[in-house]
Amino acid sequence: MTNRKSFLITAEEFNGPRLRAIIEQDLENLRTWKNKNKKSFFYQEAIRKEQQLKWYKNYRKKEDDFMFMAEEATGNTFISFGCMGFRRVANVIDIYNVIRGRILKNSISNMGDAFSLMLSYILEHYKEDITCKVLANNPNIRWYERNCFKIIKKEGDYCLLKLNLRDFRKVPIKRERGV
Repeated sequence: MTNRKSFLITAEEFNGPRLRAIIEQDLENLRTWKNKNKKSFFYQEAIRKEQQLKWYKNYRKKEDDFMFMAEEATGNTFISFGCMGFRRVANVIDIYNVIRGRILKNSISNMGDAFSLMLSYILEHYKEDITCKVLANNPNIRWYERNCFKIIKKEGDYCLLKLNLRDFRKVPIKRERGV
């Protein structure tokens, strides 16, 4: 498989989270976190290890589909505290699988900082609108709204949200290859 998805995204301005493109060793965390939060997602069945591996193999083949581990430095190592992804679907960038996996003690990072980092990366590399579909009963809709997303449509069991560029403050980023 190609290494084109092997990179880090870090902010130039502040010490905080970094985004590391996922690798196969992250699959168990992704599966566990998704299963723990399955009621917040459209697919609400428990994901088995074989399903997660199949998803990963298909994911690696997709050109404009990226999943990241949100990490914070602790001593000489980094600890993952969440994940998030984006993919190009038709004429938009779709945000998906934003999951806070764990709370780190004495953390200087949060999911909002990591999310801003990913959105800034997207804005630097893509021209499409940035949207996400969220279940209408998901309490995290308010979190998206605090992070500059606005509900643009309610339909059935979901809300479609779009990044409000007027309110979003882009974070200067750097992309480092070779994770």
